[in-house]
Amino acid sequence: MQFADKKQLEAIRIKAKERKEQILNSKSDYPKDAKRYFYIDSIAGDDRSDGLSPETAWKSVEKTAHFEFQEGDVVLFRRGGLWRGHIRMQKGVYYSAYGEGEKPKFYGSLDASNPDDWVETKYKNVWMYRPLVPYVRDIGCLVINDGQLWGIKVCKNKKEGVRCDGTHDVFNGRKTFSRARTSFTDYRDLKNDLEFYHNYDDEHLYLYCEDGNPGEVFDSIELAQRHTIVGGDSEGVVLDNLCIKYAGIHAVGHRGRNFTMQNCEVSWIGGSNQFPEHEMMNWKKPFGDDTTRLGNGCEVYGGCDKFIVKDCFFYQIYDAAVTAQYMRASVDRDVIMKNIDWHGNIMDCCHYCFELWLAIQNAAEGVKVEMKDVDVYDNICINNGYGWGHQRRDPGYTFFYGDSQKTVCQFSNVEFRDNTFMNGRGFISKGRMFRKGNGMHFLRNEIYHAGDEIARHCKDLEGCTGGRDDFKTYMATDEDLSLLIDGKYWEDCKFYKFTKDESVSEPYFKI
Repeated sequence: MQFADKKQLEAIRIKAKERKEQILNSKSDYPKDAKRYFYIDSIAGDDRSDGLSPETAWKSVEKTAHFEFQEGDVVLFRRGGLWRGHIRMQKGVYYSAYGEGEKPKFYGSLDASNPDDWVETKYKNVWMYRPLVPYVRDIGCLVINDGQLWGIKVCKNKKEGVRCDGTHDVFNGRKTFSRARTSFTDYRDLKNDLEFYHNYDDEHLYLYCEDGNPGEVFDSIELAQRHTIVGGDSEGVVLDNLCIKYAGIHAVGHRGRNFTMQNCEVSWIGGSNQFPEHEMMNWKKPFGDDTTRLGNGCEVYGGCDKFIVKDCFFYQIYDAAVTAQYMRASVDRDVIMKNIDWHGNIMDCCHYCFELWLAIQNAAEGVKVEMKDVDVYDNICINNGYGWGHQRRDPGYTFFYGDSQKTVCQFSNVEFRDNTFMNGRGFISKGRMFRKGNGMHFLRNEIYHAGDEIARHCKDLEGCTGGRDDFKTYMATDEDLSLLIDGKYWEDCKFYKFTKDESVSEPYFKI
C-alpha cells in the first residue's frame, strides 16, 4: 500500500487547475474555409439582419433554431454574450465562438434575482417565487451567486408521505446538515437553510432562506429548468468553445454519429424530476415510488458511432459528466455503441465522471447489442461525489457501468488509460470487469483515494452475467488491490491512499 503526502496531492491539484485554465481560455477552433458563416450577438445583434457578418449579426439563439442551415455552415456566437434558450443542432454544422473574452454562455435557467419576485409566506423563513413555473419545467437546481451556494431540492414520496430525496448529509456551499426520511406534506415542512420545493399543485417554487428575501440577500439566483440546452441532429456536428450552464436535465443530449464536443465549459447541470407527470397525476413511477432525478453533461442515448468529447471542463453535474447509454428490457434491432473517444477533460464535483450503460436484458435472435472501441484517456477526475450532486442516495463513482442487472451487452476493446482519479467520494469503479480484449480494461491510471472501499465488481473478475448477488465490494487493502492491479484488471495502475482534512465542511480539493 502506497501513501500520498500533501506535496503529491498539491501537485495534482495544481495540474488540474492549470488544465482548467487552459480550457476556459482556449481559442476558437473552427474551419476557416467554409462557404458560409453566421454570427449571433446577444448584445448588439438584430434578428432582422442577414447574420452573415459581425456587423449584421443576429441577436437571439431562437433565430438559429428556426433557420435551416446547410452541412458545412459555421455558426459563431459572440464571446461575452449570454443567451437563455436552446441550441437546435443541425446536421453537419460547426458551432463555435468569435470575438474576445469569455466563452459565449447558454443558460437553461430563470433569473430569480429580482426581490419583487419573492413573497414571504406565513411559514417562518419560507419564501415563494412569484412567477409560475409549470411542473413540466420542474426546477432541478437552484444556484446562488454563480455557484458560491446552492439549494437542496426536496422531493416527496406521495405514497408514504415522506421526503425521499438525497442522502443523510448534504452541503449547501456553507453548511452541512443531516436529513432523514421524515414526514413531508409540502413547503410548510421546509426546515433547513436553502432547501427548496417545487410545488406542482400551485406551480410555484418555495425556498427556505434564513437571511430574508432571497432577491435582496443574494446577487444572483438561477433556477435550472427541466430541459436540455443543446439538442437536435448531432450527426457531423462540432460544438467548440461554448459555456453551457444551469439545465435541469442535460447540457447536451443527442443521438447521432460523428459528433465532437471540444473546449467547452459545462456546469451546474441536472437534478430535475425525470417523471413530473407521474408525480403530478399520482401514477405509478417506472423506477419505483420515489422521485427519480436525472441530468448529464453530455449524453448520447441509443446507438452511436464516433462520439468524441475532448478538452472540456465539467463541473457540478448531478449525474454523469459524459455518458453513452440505453436501457430496454428487450430489443429487436441492433444497438451498437462504438468509436467513443473521451480525452483531455477535467471532471470536478461530478457525481459520476464517466458512465457506460447499455442495459438490455434480452435481444431477438441475430440482434447485436455491443459496446466496442471505447478509449477514455488523459482525463483528470477530481472530487467526484462531492458538491451539489451529493443530494443523491449513492456516494458517487468515478466510472460507472450501469446497474448490476443481467445484460446481453457484449464488450470489446473498452479501455480506461492514463487517467488521474483523485478524491472520489465513493467507488473508483462500479460494474462488470473483464480482462483486456474481452471488455473493460484499466491501464496506467493513477488513483488517489481516501476511502476504504475502492470498487464494486463481479466476484469472478473474469466476468459475470447474473444479478446483484454476483457482485462484491473490493476494499483498499493489499489483498484486494492485488486482485485488481496484479491481476491485470487495473493493469500497471498506481494506487495511493491519503488522509482527508475532516475539519472542513466538504473535504474536497478546490481547483
